Amino acid sequence: GLYGEMYFLNENLFKELGVKAGIKAWKGYEKNRHDFELNDISFEIKATTSNNPVKVKISNEKQLEKGKLKHLYLTVYNMVSSESKVGDLPKLLVKIIKKLSSDPTMCNAFKRNIMSLGYRFENENQYNRSYSILNIGNEHYEIDDTFPVIRLKELKKIHKINAFMDVKYSINMDTCKKYQ
Repeated sequence: GLYGEMYFLNENLFKELGVKAGIKAWKGYEKNRHDFELNDISFEIKATTSNNPVKVKISNEKQLEKGKLKHLYLTVYNMVSSESKVGDLPKLLVKIIKKLSSDPTMCNAFKRNIMSLGYRFENENQYNRSYSILNIGNEHYEIDDTFPVIRLKELKKIHKINAFMDVKYSINMDTCKKYQ
C-alpha cells in the first residue's frame, strides 16, 4: 500500500508535475476514493507480491468507480522481496522528505499525513523489507466502461445496492493487458 503510493509519487508525479504539485495530488492518507487526484484524472495505486497470476485486491465497490472523471488509472506494481535494501519504505520516505526540505510547512504536513496512516519514523527498523519492482513500464491500466470491475450502477440495476456491504474482490491482472 504505502510503499506503492510513495514510489508512484517519487518516480512519476514528482517528475511529471514537480514536488509541490505531486504532494498536493496525494490523497491516500485522507482515505479518499483514489490515492492521487489531479483535476479530472485520478490514480489508484496497488502494490502486490502475488504472482501467477498477478492479482490486486480491491477494497470496496467504489475504489475503481470512474464517476465524472475524464481518466482513471489503476497503477499496479508487481513486487518481489529483495536483499538489496534499495527499495525499502524508510529510505523512500527520506528521499521524499529531502525533496520537501525547502518548504518546512509542506514537509511537516507530509510527515503528519504519513504518521496518520500508522507509520512511525522512530520505528523505521520494523519496515525493513526491501522490494524490487518487476513491471516497470507496464504498470498503468486505464479504467474504462469495459474494464473488469464491480460497478455501483450494475448493483443498482439489479435492485440490490442496499443488500451488498463491504464489497471486496481481486482482479487477475493477467486478463487486463489490453488496458495498458
